[in-house]
Amino acid sequence: MVWSGLGVNYKGLQASWAQDADYFRSIGLKNIRPNMSWIPASWTATTSASQGNFSYWRACAAYFASQGFWVTWGPAGLNNITAGTMTATNWQQYHDSVVAEAAYLQSQGITLGCFELGNEMDGQPDGTTLTRDQFITNMKQLATDLKAVYTLSPVGYSMWNYNGDTYSKWIAAGRGNIDIVGVHPYGNIAANCRYLNPGGYSDIQAMLTAFGADHCIVTEFNLDASNANTHAMADDLRVNQMRIKYAFLKTVGFTKAVVYSWVGYLEQDNAFAMKNIDGSFSTYWDALLTDNKRRTYIN
Repeated sequence: MVWSGLGVNYKGLQASWAQDADYFRSIGLKNIRPNMSWIPASWTATTSASQGNFSYWRACAAYFASQGFWVTWGPAGLNNITAGTMTATNWQQYHDSVVAEAAYLQSQGITLGCFELGNEMDGQPDGTTLTRDQFITNMKQLATDLKAVYTLSPVGYSMWNYNGDTYSKWIAAGRGNIDIVGVHPYGNIAANCRYLNPGGYSDIQAMLTAFGADHCIVTEFNLDASNANTHAMADDLRVNQMRIKYAFLKTVGFTKAVVYSWVGYLEQDNAFAMKNIDGSFSTYWDALLTDNKRRTYIN
């Protein structure tokens, strides 16, 4: 059985949901984070595939929640907003769309382990009409406004340590009404792909110290933020380094850590994936199993 805190970021096809749920239960994996896609503005309850299959992943989150999993889900951000392009104006669009989605979840009775306000949006403020400090203030207000319409789940936000000072900015500002803060300790594989530089681990520990294990979880982790680098690393080293990282996350005090990711987007091939499109496992999935034995996936 796996560590009770282990989870997976999940991007599987609907045809695989039931089978995957059965498999996860069989190994004791209890935490699922379905794909977080961009939310459109203006928001509608039935968003289309052209908006990143938002309604598809909402249905995925609802399914796994109905199966008894602790589900983390929400919008990744506003559609077509990239680094340095979020302004005071489109922030308001985002705010209103997220609150509308939360009201819809309330109307449908969808209970999650955690509803996320967004994912790694810390580099998006334009720095003029919307500074990063104001963005943090806005996110905390969004949590308050969301709780006025959605009472079924805790509220979270998963952040990116943009410029190396985002975590410290959040620590200084406090989490406000954000119940759960998500951190992403990706590694940094050296250019020769032969070892892992554990960059950012002191920052991760600072977040855990500041907010506590009840309010700070790992919503993504892997050996590197580049799947090409992860794929290029020698297989035996990849397994060993994942085992080291996994042990760190458990021993430092996190109660939940969600690996990125179980499969590629809609089960396309992806060097990050734990399960390959042919049904085989990437070897470094073994490092996340407490008995360290290769598992056979039943198709």
